[in-house]
Amino acid sequence: MKTYSQEDILQFLNKMAQEGRMPENTASAQKAAVSKIFKALDEKELPEGVDVDELIRRFQIKAKTELQSDSLRIYGTRFKSAFNGFLKWNMDPSNYKPKTRRGRPLKNPCHDVRPPLCKDTISQPMTSAGISSQLNAASLVKYPLITASIRGSLEIPEELSKSDIDRLLPLVTEIIKAHGRKTSPLSEKEENDHDNV
Repeated sequence: MKTYSQEDILQFLNKMAQEGRMPENTASAQKAAVSKIFKALDEKELPEGVDVDELIRRFQIKAKTELQSDSLRIYGTRFKSAFNGFLKWNMDPSNYKPKTRRGRPLKNPCHDVRPPLCKDTISQPMTSAGISSQLNAASLVKYPLITASIRGSLEIPEELSKSDIDRLLPLVTEIIKAHGRKTSPLSEKEENDHDNV
């Protein structure tokens, strides 16, 4: 069996990152674990004679007051991954492929799904009026909404179908009513005139 040292494993990890065979962040995380866990060895102790699980256990006992249990477990996992990779690479450097894993899967894969944006398009989110589509920016008409309490604008497509108008009208009416009441209540006559629009 070949001998090895902490420095050998760190050089291996550097090489894997430099060659693009391992992401740099992964190599850095594993190097940190190797450096920390090798500190559990006594000065005169050679790494070849120590069982990996025993070395990790010794590290976890020594670092118990400094690190949380999840961190201790992660250091152990990263150390084992680096150590096993180093041993496999040592046996057959030309055919060695590091194990890679994908990032953590989403808890709800549908949660972060967003429609792709095309050039010169605006993605419109679903509103309470139920209008959702991708529109060309040039086909939107901007209507200012300025009251004592809000300053903004409402962008509405130039061409709307009757069903879109039927869904949009109550929403716009409610926005106007809600903000109109906060700043200057409409008279009953103005409200009726507005409803007839």
